[in-house]
Amino acid sequence: DGLRADKFFEPDERGRYRAPFLRGVIEEKGRWGVSHARPPTESRPGHVAIIAGFYEDPSAVTKGWKANPVEFDSVFYQSRHTISFGSPDIVPIFCSSLPHSTWGSYPHEYEDFATDASFLDHWSFDQFEGLLNRSLDDVKLRQLLLQDKLVIFLHLLGCDSNGHAHRPYSSIYLNNVKVVDEIAERMYNLMESYFNDNGTAYVFTADHGMSDKGSHGDGHPSNTDTPLVAWGAGIRSPKFLAYTDKPDDGFRFVDDHRHDMPTPQNWALEGFERVDVNQADIAPLMATLVGLPCPLNSVGNLPSHYLKLSKSDEVEAVLANTKQILNQFLRKSEQKQSSSLYFKPFKPLVNYSSVLDRIEDLISARDYKTAMKYSEELRSMALAGLHYFQTYDWFMLMTTITLGYIGWMANLIIHVLQSYTTFPASLLKRTQVYPMNTSMKVYIGGCLFMGLSSIILLLEKSPPLYHAYVFMTIFLWTRIVQNYEFMKSAWRELFNMPFKYIMNLLISSVAALLILEFLVMSFFDRKLYTWCFLALGILASVCGAFSIEASPAVAIYTWLACWFLSVFTLMPAEIPENNNLVIFSGALIILIAMASRWATINTTTFWLYLNRANKQAPKSSKLFFVQVQQAICCIDIYFVKVKDSVDSCHCALGYFDLSVFNNGVFDYISSVPAQRTAPVAPVDQLVRSWFCDGATALFTL
Repeated sequence: DGLRADKFFEPDERGRYRAPFLRGVIEEKGRWGVSHARPPTESRPGHVAIIAGFYEDPSAVTKGWKANPVEFDSVFYQSRHTISFGSPDIVPIFCSSLPHSTWGSYPHEYEDFATDASFLDHWSFDQFEGLLNRSLDDVKLRQLLLQDKLVIFLHLLGCDSNGHAHRPYSSIYLNNVKVVDEIAERMYNLMESYFNDNGTAYVFTADHGMSDKGSHGDGHPSNTDTPLVAWGAGIRSPKFLAYTDKPDDGFRFVDDHRHDMPTPQNWALEGFERVDVNQADIAPLMATLVGLPCPLNSVGNLPSHYLKLSKSDEVEAVLANTKQILNQFLRKSEQKQSSSLYFKPFKPLVNYSSVLDRIEDLISARDYKTAMKYSEELRSMALAGLHYFQTYDWFMLMTTITLGYIGWMANLIIHVLQSYTTFPASLLKRTQVYPMNTSMKVYIGGCLFMGLSSIILLLEKSPPLYHAYVFMTIFLWTRIVQNYEFMKSAWRELFNMPFKYIMNLLISSVAALLILEFLVMSFFDRKLYTWCFLALGILASVCGAFSIEASPAVAIYTWLACWFLSVFTLMPAEIPENNNLVIFSGALIILIAMASRWATINTTTFWLYLNRANKQAPKSSKLFFVQVQQAICCIDIYFVKVKDSVDSCHCALGYFDLSVFNNGVFDYISSVPAQRTAPVAPVDQLVRSWFCDGATALFTL
C-alpha cells in the first residue's frame, strides 16, 4: 500500500537496490512492468481495481471504508477459498461478507503515525505463517489449504503509513521498501516449502504511490505509477528485449497513460521486456492464473505478455476476457434501450455475433494469430461501447448545465441592474417595462415546461439528479423571460449611451474574459504565471515611476519582486523539503536588511533621490538588530525541528543571537507603544531568564 514505482526500482545512494529479491525475480524468474492507477489514487478504489477489475465511482470513497455501496464481484468471490491478512480498512471490504474466506486484521490502534509502521507488514506475514503452522496439526485446515483455486492476499500497509508520516524520500520509508522485499522473499520460501509443487503464482503490486508531500489522490505520476512483478506458475520467464523493439499497445480507454514509456536509466532494466498495464488489468491476470472466470464487472484487458500459455490457450483466454466485457456492453445496451424514448445504438458493434463466429472459425482452423487480432479488436470495441453508454446522456447534461450557468449569470446581471444602478428609474420614465399580466403567463409556461420535462425524465428512468439539473435551468430561464421587457429596454438604453462608454464596457468585458481564460489555462500550465510576473514587473515599474510621487524606489522594488517571483512557477509543483533553500532565504533576508541599513546610515544623493526624502539622522539600530535576530532565530528553530540536531554553524548563529539579544534591545522592545505591539513585559522576563543560561537555552527554545 502506497509504494511508488521509482522508489522500488531505483538504487539507493550507495548504488544498491532496495528490493534485491524482487530484482532477482525480474532478472531471472518472471515479468515486470508499471501498473498505472487511475485517479482518485486512494486505497479503496485502488484495491477495488486490482481485485475486482473495475474503477469504482469516486463518490464511493465518501461512503466510508466499512461497507460497500453496492456489492460487486471480485477474484475473491470467484475463488474456492480466500485467505487474507492486513489493514482493518481494506481486508473487511472484500472478506467481511465472504463466506469462503479466512481473514484477520489488526486493531486500528496499531496504526500509529508517530512510529515506524513497518511492523504492520511483519504482523500480516506472521499471521499467515502462524496459519500454516496450525495446519500441520489441523487436518481440516490443511485440506482447505491444499485445494485448488486458492487465493492468498497479504496487505502491507507500512509504506503508506510511513509515506504519510515521514515522506517517501525519508530513510524510514525507503527502509520499509526493503522490509517489503524481505517479506516477499520469506513468503516465497514459505509457500514453496509448504506446498512444494511449483503450482503457485505470485503477483506483487501496489494500489497507489505517494507524492513528495506525503499524500496521494491526484493523477500525478508519483501517485499513479506503481510496480508490478509476477512470477511462478503460468508466468513467462524474463525476455531480453532491445530498446527499439518495445511495443506500445496503444490502449487509451481507461486512462491517458502511454504504455512502455522509456525506462529511467537508473533502474537499469532496459534490457528486460517491460509490460505496463492499467491497474484493472491485474484482476483478469490473477483470475486466469488461478483458473477462474474474470470478475463480472471487470473492464481489465488480460495482459497476455505475462502468461506462459500455448497459442491456443492464450487465444481462448483472451476470447473469454473479450466475451466477459462484451456481455457487460450488451447488458448496458439492453438497459438503455428499455428506458430510452429514442435509442441510438453503438453502431460498430451492431454485428458483433458475426465477429464472434469468425473468431471461433479461425480458432478451429488453428489460425491463432488472426483470431487473437480479431479478439483484441472486438474487446477494444466492447470497451468503447461501454464508454459510449456510460456517457450516453453527456450531450443532454452538458447542454442543460451550460444553459443553467448562463441563466444564473444573466439573472445576476438583471439583479445588479435593477438593484444597484439607476437603470430602473430612467427606464420607467420612458416606458412601462413590467406588464402585470406577463409575469403570470411566464410562470405558468415555466411550470408546464417543468412538468413536461419531468414526465420525459420519468419515462426514461433518469436519476433524481437529472431532474434537479433540468428544474433549476428552467427556473432560471423563466426568471429571464419574465424580465424580458426590462432587458430589451436596458439593451436599447445601452446603445443610446456615448460611444466611449460602450467601448470602455466592451474592453472591460473582454479583459475579464481573458483573465478568466488565463486562470483556467494556468491549471494546466503553471509556467504562464512566469510570463505574467515578468510582464507585471515591467508594467508596474513603468506605471509606478510616473504615478507614485512619494518614492520612485517603489517602482524598482516592485519590478525586482515580480521578477524574483517569476522563477517560482518554473519550479515543479511538488518538490521535497529542501533545508538549503530555507537557509539561503534566511541569509538573503539578512543581507538585504544589512544593505538597507548601510544605505540608511550612509545616505547618498542617489538614495535620497530614490526616496524623495530629506536627509535625516540615522534612526536607532536596535529595531534593525531585532529584525535580523528574528530571521536567524527562525532558521535555527526550523533546522532543529527538521534535523533534531544542531551543527557548529548553527551554534555560531546561536551565539550571535546572544550578542544581539542584549539588555538594550530588550529595553527597546519594552518601550514600544502598546498600540503597536502586544504587551511584552512577561516575555521580556522569560527570555532574559532563558538567555542567562547561554546557547543551551536557545536550542531548547
